[in-house]
Amino acid sequence: MLPRFILGIVALIFAFYLEVSAVSIVYGHINPTDVVIGNEYVHSKAGRGVQSTYKKFVKFPKEGQQNNVPISGIQIEDFGHPNNLGLNYLREGGPGKTFATIEIMSQKSKPINMLIMFYGETFPKLNNTKFNRIF
Repeated sequence: MLPRFILGIVALIFAFYLEVSAVSIVYGHINPTDVVIGNEYVHSKAGRGVQSTYKKFVKFPKEGQQNNVPISGIQIEDFGHPNNLGLNYLREGGPGKTFATIEIMSQKSKPINMLIMFYGETFPKLNNTKFNRIF
């Protein structure tokens, strides 16, 4: 019994040492019935220069693709440690639109590790009021 307790304490200390964490940011609102209509994984190693930063513009839909479903929400998961979290800005479009542009930027000389997910409604709302009165 005592060795399991000690092993548990050691595992807890090790988890705090690793600083395992993630930060989640949501633009808009994600309903339980919404589905992922697009995603992109952004990662980069730390820059070599003291003042170097990694910058990328993530566009949805990607060039050459088309999207007819309005975006209900955008979720950004940042898997970096607390001392190297990236920055993100919604530059164009977003919830309610069929497109979005997000600017991703790392801190100076730090790596970046983000997952961006675009959500849309499963079934777009009907514009015909005759059907809406039934419900």
